[in-house]
Amino acid sequence: MFVLALATSLAAAAPTEDAQALMTGMWVATESSEALSATRDAAMEKAIAQMSFYMRPFAYSRLAEAGNTCDTYELALTADTLSWQCDARTKNTRKLDNSSPPGTNAAGNPVDITMWVNDADIKIRWGDEDGNRTNLMTFSGDTMTLRSAIKSPNLPEDMVWTATYKRK
Repeated sequence: MFVLALATSLAAAAPTEDAQALMTGMWVATESSEALSATRDAAMEKAIAQMSFYMRPFAYSRLAEAGNTCDTYELALTADTLSWQCDARTKNTRKLDNSSPPGTNAAGNPVDITMWVNDADIKIRWGDEDGNRTNLMTFSGDTMTLRSAIKSPNLPEDMVWTATYKRK
């Protein structure tokens, strides 16, 4: 009985209708594509700065693939699912209880995807044994701040960048 009560108390509560309304919609970057890419590129350079000269090109290409930027995000949050689409890429729909099967990364390889949602944030983590990417989307009115972080045991420093979006 205690185990059942504990499991129930640890289960994530469904997002409120206010949270669903706050997060659902089309979000457009406040900076140009070029500025978003420049911010991401600076984060890449910082993350690989301590690597050997010979390893940097390999790391740079892997990070460029994993560190894509988005001019727009379309989000749809319901009581039990989150759907998101970055630009014209494939739309993702996942169950909030994280019971969805593994997803795929940009290269088509399987990755674990885990999400957390509360009244002001969405956190999505993609990962495998080589590392992970975490997007933390924080909402306030008509503004969404996206903090992206890529971590890998092969990186001397995490790659982290931030972008701001406005509701369209």
